[in-house]
Amino acid sequence: MPMKVKLKLPLRQATGYYCVEADGLSTILPLNAVLRPGNRGTKKLVNQYGDKLLCVRYRYDEAAKKRYKTVELIVDEINWSPKTTPVNNTFLFIDWNEKELQEIAKSNGGTWSHTRKLWKLNYETILKLGLEARIRNE
Repeated sequence: MPMKVKLKLPLRQATGYYCVEADGLSTILPLNAVLRPGNRGTKKLVNQYGDKLLCVRYRYDEAAKKRYKTVELIVDEINWSPKTTPVNNTFLFIDWNEKELQEIAKSNGGTWSHTRKLWKLNYETILKLGLEARIRNE
């Protein structure tokens, strides 16, 4: 059975529930069915949206005696590869006789790792200082 509540903040769509706004009150409806393209009940929508259709959801409001059919569609598609940028514990090599560079690393929050014999510094700081060629993955 739907529950009517007055929301102070917008309700995000949570797994299993759907929010319908009416008269300043929100009706939270349970999710009754999720269908994938090709399942029974999706044929017309597959014909209409094709490969852009991800799923069809049915929700029932017993109090209002209504059924809501919603679809999830792909509206944009671009190539993307996740950027893997280490934030902490990035190690870089500074030779023992490069005292000036060691001081620069220290003054920017760098610390010496005795076990690895490398300097540990924030990745963004390494980029800012132009020391990315000295990064070690050890």
